[in-house]
Amino acid sequence: MKKNIVVAFGLICLQSSIFCLTERDGRSFMFTRPASASIVLRENARRTIEHQAPTSTCGSGLYAATYGETSHNYLSVDRYFLLNAKNCLLVAGDMAAQNLVQQRDIRAEWLGLPDNFSGIMSMEPKQEQYGFFIGLHQELCHITNFALLKNSYIDIILPVTYVRNNAHLTQSDVVNPGSQVPRDIIEAFNQPAWQYAKIDGPRHRQLTSDLRMECGTTYLNSNFFEMRYYAALTLPTSNTQNAHHFFDPTTGYNGHAGAGGGMILNLPLTECYHKSIQSIFIYLESIFLFHRKQKRTFDLKGKPYSRFMLYNLKNGAPDQLIPGVNLLTLEVNSRPYGIVDFCLGYRVTFPHTELEVGYGIWGHAEERVKFAKRYAQPAPPTYPLTNPVDPRNAVSLYPLGFITPFPNEFGIAGVGNGPMPPAPGVPGPATSHLSSINHLAINDTRFIEIGPYDIDLSSGEAASAFLQRFHCALTILNASTNSVSGSLGFGVYAELKHQNKNRPLAMYGGWFSLGIAV
Repeated sequence: MKKNIVVAFGLICLQSSIFCLTERDGRSFMFTRPASASIVLRENARRTIEHQAPTSTCGSGLYAATYGETSHNYLSVDRYFLLNAKNCLLVAGDMAAQNLVQQRDIRAEWLGLPDNFSGIMSMEPKQEQYGFFIGLHQELCHITNFALLKNSYIDIILPVTYVRNNAHLTQSDVVNPGSQVPRDIIEAFNQPAWQYAKIDGPRHRQLTSDLRMECGTTYLNSNFFEMRYYAALTLPTSNTQNAHHFFDPTTGYNGHAGAGGGMILNLPLTECYHKSIQSIFIYLESIFLFHRKQKRTFDLKGKPYSRFMLYNLKNGAPDQLIPGVNLLTLEVNSRPYGIVDFCLGYRVTFPHTELEVGYGIWGHAEERVKFAKRYAQPAPPTYPLTNPVDPRNAVSLYPLGFITPFPNEFGIAGVGNGPMPPAPGVPGPATSHLSSINHLAINDTRFIEIGPYDIDLSSGEAASAFLQRFHCALTILNASTNSVSGSLGFGVYAELKHQNKNRPLAMYGGWFSLGIAV
């Protein structure tokens, strides 16, 4: 009972945090829901097994399901990865038409495109998942006489999933394309100079998903009244998303191990001697995901999309023009925190068939990341400054040196040589810390490096998710001597996003399931 209260309290807290968050755009990472982790799909496949296995010969059962789903084409999903709550962005160079320069979202030169280039880019992120899982159910009373395990069971579930992600980067109204790579917007986001965050078309992955182990206790299972709770452990069997590619697919919880619990409740509304038994069912599960190291691409604070700008290394040659994705992709400890899956539904059971409809929610809290690696940087130079009025030029900004997640000191690229690089009279790279993704500001009076507090961690974190799900399912029961020995089920579902927020991918799909009690 205490565990059930904790799970319910976690659900309430998570809902509160999700509803209070505002819409964000320009993110570089999205946490997607693995199809095999659906509590509705899992319970539909094994429900009849759990009823029959306790009285079967071996107390065991085998169940499986195959599933497929694809995402809705919500326009609001585009804004998750784009800027300024827009579904398309204008890319224009400094020498393009004046009205385009004034309205542009991205300066073409930052992407390595010609200064007279102009074009419009958009994204339509989409995901498809197909796969199957096999589960083994075993009642512990058939393998031990220990009294505390009399009504307990264990389950082991192994899914195999194919996931295909596609950002669907498109371009239109392209004017003055370049003569060498990158020649246009498509090539600019997949140029060889980028080591990370490349947008290179559809990507897919086919692997086993998270291995799930479950141990539960059934308090009551009689006359269609069911009440049980369980503890679950998920172990990753695949890697995290590959930071070298934008919107890279993953087959499970992005490589995170998880632990949690759940509650299953079925309340009959009619007497068990009726030809059809009506009941209300409630599913509730909460999984806490443990932190894991992985790489994420970040922006600078107050400068969305600054990961696509160009940078110079301190003490290097002038005009190095290093892509920001190469420098702003850092190793972090990712903390997704909790995931909640809830369903409330109505079920009608006939002698050989069962029909159910339900409404559910799935969601997770805002992710948090912390830098996994830190490097000691030397103290800045102490020679006189030409512009002491600018507070960013203060030599005492980091007087004793500082700890930073960057292995090298770098700053936003300016034009040509700096007026006072690394020592007076020595040529070197220039910085322009006032520049943003849509314009180039004047050069700084000295080299201004990016500090650890300049990083916008939220730009590389997964935004919170909240999905509403409707499903219906039909199950055919195989009856023998008035007892169920197996089942064959079919179900479909559709997901809707809360208030059309741009956080998660809303999916629709279906499944077939099979269960046999031994």
